Amino acid sequence: SSSLIHPNVCQTYHYRIKPVKESAKQGLETDKCGSAMVSSDLGGSSCTDEVHSYEVQLVLEYCDRSSLRDALDAGLFLTPDGVNYAAQLECAMDVAKAMLHLHCNN
Repeated sequence: SSSLIHPNVCQTYHYRIKPVKESAKQGLETDKCGSAMVSSDLGGSSCTDEVHSYEVQLVLEYCDRSSLRDALDAGLFLTPDGVNYAAQLECAMDVAKAMLHLHCNN
């Protein structure tokens, strides 16, 4: 949405939440659905694999100014004398401005 455009917000172009189903255990025979079968099974598998987690796939705007992780690893929040409080405050203010914009524009 155009109301969510802000200099400190990375745009999400597309997302997908994909359920991840548990696969058959190794060493056991599997039926045509991939379900594990025990020798006492006499047929009639229901093919009901259970979802054990979800995979989130995102297509995001390319941001060429690197990431917060890269800034931390490069020591951009440090000076020879210690912590660079001005840089930390500026970064925190940018995050706060972006969050305020997102919350005000739902």
